[in-house]
Amino acid sequence: MLGFIAFYITFTSFGQEQITEPKECANPSGGISLGGNLVPNPTLACLNNGSTSSKVTISSYSAPGGGMFTPGTVYFIFNYKDSKGVPVFPNTPRFDTTYTQAGTYWIMMKGKVGSKDYIRCQKVEVFSTPQPEIDYNACSANTVVVKILPSANNKLYTIMSINWGDGTTEEFPMASISSTGITATHTYKGAVIQPLIQGIHIRNNSRVCSGTPYPIPVGSANVPKITELTGLNGGAENKITISGGTVGQDYNIEIKPKGGSWGPANLTIKGTATSATANTSITGLNGANEYCFRLQQTGLCATPIYSNEVCTIKPASQILSPTTVKINWSSESPITRYEVPYEETPTGANKNTGYPNPSTATTYTYNLMYCKAKYKFNVIGYVGTGTNRVTIKSPDILVDPLTGGKLPMTSISYISNDVNFIRLTLSTTPQPPKYNIYRAEGNSTNFTLVKSVTTNKWDDYNVEPEKQQYCYKVDYEDECGNVSEQSPPFCSIFLTSKASNTLNWTEFKVSDAANLLLNVKPTQYTVQLLDDKGNIIMPVDKTVNLESNLKNVLDAALNDPNHNGRVTFRILAQQDTQVDIYPIGITDFPFFSYSNTYTFITPAQIFVPSAFTPNGDTNNDVFLAKEKFVSEFNMVIYNRWGQAIFESKDKEIGWDGNENGTPAPPGNYSYKIYGIDNAGQKFEKIGTVILIK
Repeated sequence: MLGFIAFYITFTSFGQEQITEPKECANPSGGISLGGNLVPNPTLACLNNGSTSSKVTISSYSAPGGGMFTPGTVYFIFNYKDSKGVPVFPNTPRFDTTYTQAGTYWIMMKGKVGSKDYIRCQKVEVFSTPQPEIDYNACSANTVVVKILPSANNKLYTIMSINWGDGTTEEFPMASISSTGITATHTYKGAVIQPLIQGIHIRNNSRVCSGTPYPIPVGSANVPKITELTGLNGGAENKITISGGTVGQDYNIEIKPKGGSWGPANLTIKGTATSATANTSITGLNGANEYCFRLQQTGLCATPIYSNEVCTIKPASQILSPTTVKINWSSESPITRYEVPYEETPTGANKNTGYPNPSTATTYTYNLMYCKAKYKFNVIGYVGTGTNRVTIKSPDILVDPLTGGKLPMTSISYISNDVNFIRLTLSTTPQPPKYNIYRAEGNSTNFTLVKSVTTNKWDDYNVEPEKQQYCYKVDYEDECGNVSEQSPPFCSIFLTSKASNTLNWTEFKVSDAANLLLNVKPTQYTVQLLDDKGNIIMPVDKTVNLESNLKNVLDAALNDPNHNGRVTFRILAQQDTQVDIYPIGITDFPFFSYSNTYTFITPAQIFVPSAFTPNGDTNNDVFLAKEKFVSEFNMVIYNRWGQAIFESKDKEIGWDGNENGTPAPPGNYSYKIYGIDNAGQKFEKIGTVILIK
């Protein structure tokens, strides 16, 4: 593995230092004498590489001959040099200072003994400890090559020391470093151990100041990292952003088409400090293709080293409808998370970001497009996390909803009809500007447009629910005139009887065009018994079937002497479901609908005697008809010649056996009883009766 370590801070202290002793220190002017002594601590100071400062304190001072200066007369200048001229001392005595730049500093002290002034100077050297600047390479499993670069920072040190970590240390004098640097190779007996490099300052054969020991990260090459790849111009251009590497070093960009081999892109990019970035664009690409990119450099071992590989994201759109688009993409990179930014174009309105589920999925569906807008989508993929994250941005793709064909049918539709009309309820989110309603009658599949409405409820009065079933379909239109697919049919419940004592009805089913309903239960049907005013007397059966035998109910009604012969039923259908309602969540939601009514009607029942005896004994003296379920009654008696001799419209008034006020002779007489039953149907009964005396 190859590497490079560089710390680019140079301490520009040389404009402030003076290496030789200032003239005033050796030959004071103004009648001031040389004398006394001062001891700075330390005289050889290190600038800590973290805080870049070093404090120096006057630990002691004395007058000539080791005596004491007059109290309150001692002052110090901590950075005196010839360019400052005649010394000007501060008004307030100060006994320490902090140096922030490397260099040689002269501290001048002035003090009085009696009325006589004395001056003495002392030198302090401050050393900087910059991070060593090197290249490095792990050439094999046990060999490391380190190159100490001939940089200004490295030359500040007297020697550079490498501790190889296995008990071996090598030191290299910086005074003899060549223009190409110093190369050190070390072979370990086992695996490579991370070495440390340290700069050392030496004065008078003593090590007076050492820099921080810095680890040489031989486990990874010091090559730049591609941190971002951005597709532009439909993929015909890609911008590469990098960070790190050797500052100013050229790195070759290599390119590989999908399914192809690596080759030169004939383009280089320069390395940067790890805190900086650089970028360049590769143009002239085929926007329909996918590409991968990497950086390449030949290192100290004459072996190529490579950066991370980063591959483009190639998106495509599939417009499913004027409201829905599906974005698909692919990438050769090991993406850990995707996101899909989108906005209206060219205004940039309604900017948002979608997230595929799961986060590594390569498809995202957006279903809230507005037909009068156009949209811009792109895809962002992330490789890795934190500081190691690489960002890949696809080129933009433009989507026009008007090219999407039919709108998807997303309505929930159902019928809740009454006796005289059928009510349609339509639920679409969001509610469209217009619904078109189509109807078919009976068992027909011929649906014709019957109404266009702007609300989600409509009552159809142009129907006869008691006579036949009606089925409906709907579609809707958006503001641009796009028409949706038609919904599945949804039908009224038609109640009839196919056999004696049996009710039959058609199925009730909610039209769930977009599978919006959850946990749909089988429809429950309740058979309701109604009175003459349509009020519920009681439920008589509950079933999931489409048939109910009601013989017992009918028999009980017809055997009631006060019953009118009409028994009316209705079906209540209930389909229990759940709906995910935002922001409430999943909620129980029952759908209800009624059928038409169906009435079992018993025909008129007439009971007459076969003979009667009008002899005045009050027993069977009158020929009287008994009836049930009759609303209009007529009875006519005929003699043997067919002449009408008696007529009554009152079922309570019978024939007393007289003809024109005179008792009729015994014998056979004909009768005709006729009228209208409770169902409004005509009836007639003809027979003979024997008059006995």
